[in-house]
Amino acid sequence: MRIESDYLIVGSGAAGLYFAILTAQSGASVTVVTKSGAGESNTRYAQGGIAAALGSDDSVAFHIQDTLDAGDGLCNRQAVQTAITDGPRVVEDLLQLGTQLSRTAAGELSLGREGGHTRHRVAHADDWTGREISRSLVAA
Repeated sequence: MRIESDYLIVGSGAAGLYFAILTAQSGASVTVVTKSGAGESNTRYAQGGIAAALGSDDSVAFHIQDTLDAGDGLCNRQAVQTAITDGPRVVEDLLQLGTQLSRTAAGELSLGREGGHTRHRVAHADDWTGREISRSLVAA
C-alpha cells in the first residue's frame, strides 16, 4: 500500500494535530500517523491550562516580561515573543475548533493565575484542559 501526502505528521499531540488542521485548511494533503489511537498523547494528560494575554488588564508586553522574569535570563527572547504574541490567536482558533474552555457566570473565559504570572491569564477546561484540547482537535 502506498500513501502520498504533502505532509506526514508523526504523533497525535496538540502541536501535530493543530498543524495538521491548519495545513489541511490551506489545501495541502496531510497524513497523521500515531502508534496509538487518535488523540492518545501526552497532551491528553495535561491538567493545567493555556497562558495567553486574554484579560482586559493584560497585554502581550506584560506576558512577555513575566516570562522573561520567570526564566531568569535563560529564555530565548525571540522564541518567547513569538509564542506569546501568537497565544491569543491560538486560543481563539481552539475555541473556533470546538474546544470548550471554562467560563465565568457572565460567559467570559475563566482565567487562572499561576506561578510566574502577574495577571490572570491561564485559560483552562476545569482540570482536564489537555483532554479537552485533544478531543476538539481530533473531532475537527
